[in-house]
Amino acid sequence: MFLGQFIILLLLVLFFSWSLSLMVPSRKRQEISLESPLFLLMVAPEVFLAFTLALASFGEAVLGLAMGVNLISFLLIPGLVALFRGQVKVVVKNLRLDFFAVFLIVSLPLIFLGNLQLSRLEGLFLLAIGILLFGWHWHLPSLVYELIFKRRVKITWRVLLGVLLSIIFFLFSVLMVFSLEIDPPLFILGLLPLALIVSLPEILVNLELTKKKPLVLLDGLLIPLVFNVTLVLGLAAFLSPFKIGELSAHFRSVLLFLLGFTLFYFFAWSRKRIDRKEGVALVLFFFLSLVVILM
Repeated sequence: MFLGQFIILLLLVLFFSWSLSLMVPSRKRQEISLESPLFLLMVAPEVFLAFTLALASFGEAVLGLAMGVNLISFLLIPGLVALFRGQVKVVVKNLRLDFFAVFLIVSLPLIFLGNLQLSRLEGLFLLAIGILLFGWHWHLPSLVYELIFKRRVKITWRVLLGVLLSIIFFLFSVLMVFSLEIDPPLFILGLLPLALIVSLPEILVNLELTKKKPLVLLDGLLIPLVFNVTLVLGLAAFLSPFKIGELSAHFRSVLLFLLGFTLFYFFAWSRKRIDRKEGVALVLFFFLSLVVILM
């Protein structure tokens, strides 16, 4: 029963992802960033899903969701782009600082989960860190002001059709999420099927954006990582503090993510690009990580 529901939900999210691709400018293609309305549309399914799971007291699934999306963002997406486009140019501002920040942010929940629970106060602390980073590092208030009041969005039939279809398919996906039967362990449910579902729009839109000029901005990868570990996980714990059954699966996911990010970091640091062979290595490491975590 769960498999059938998952397949239907997967198809709905595929249609949602396709509707977002209609909104990608056909001439000027650029990396998705905080300034792009597409970013808000792509994170909407994850935010709603985390909110729903938290209110249903499934906080452990949100923990798996955050780690699954992180693995997809740093391994599967750049790996698939390199695999299909031949080469990915990696542009970074301060690679060493970003390397340290990734290790610190991803390891932070492990400190709080030492007693196998995440309290409301700890969730508030994660939220505060996320707000600080988005406000200071990425200047979120000025970006929101520019997006709402200064930026002019060109309305075309493709944009209108994309907005209409994305709303329809997103609402159908929401109804499908409510009807899911939660059978697998909560952490594994978030890590594998739910993380893949909410990441599909980003995977497909990134492949569409990089048709002409494959490019990965490390900030573009850090944004979802910080968003997941601080804002999403912090919101879930603040709304509904939760306990986890055991820490081993989460610990393995953190360790494998850090190893995978080190691999990505080495490719980015050595030649400032990822070739097709290196993309294959990232994709294979992603699937190997899933196998090890599920053991």
